[in-house]
Amino acid sequence: MNKLKLVLAAGIAALSSAVIMAPTASAVTDIMPLTEVPAGWRRIGGIDLNRACDIQYGLVNGVRHPSDAVLQSPGNAMSWRCRRIATGQIVGGLDLDFHCGAQHTHIPGGNTSRAFFVDFNNPFSWGCYVRN
Repeated sequence: MNKLKLVLAAGIAALSSAVIMAPTASAVTDIMPLTEVPAGWRRIGGIDLNRACDIQYGLVNGVRHPSDAVLQSPGNAMSWRCRRIATGQIVGGLDLDFHCGAQHTHIPGGNTSRAFFVDFNNPFSWGCYVRN
């Protein structure tokens, strides 16, 4: 699959594979076109985004900071961010490939699953996939 180079400016989320990352001042990242699931991959389940945010951002220096997922743009699959529940502060993006692997270890090959969305305009179309 061809990889694209994309330079992202401040305020725009960087994407590496299916990693939705926090905005940075400047980032050069390899990305995979995710408008459709690649041939030879099958869906094994969804992603619990609230759980993923809480795992990724809920513990800082041993102090519990419950976090959840928020959708910043209803028509954009790339617009999920994590926020601290108590303050409403946006704290970053998600490593969806990691969370797919962590959430689907009970399925053969699940620990090597990848996150893809089916429809860029549908933020709820993310899923975890493994190669056939």
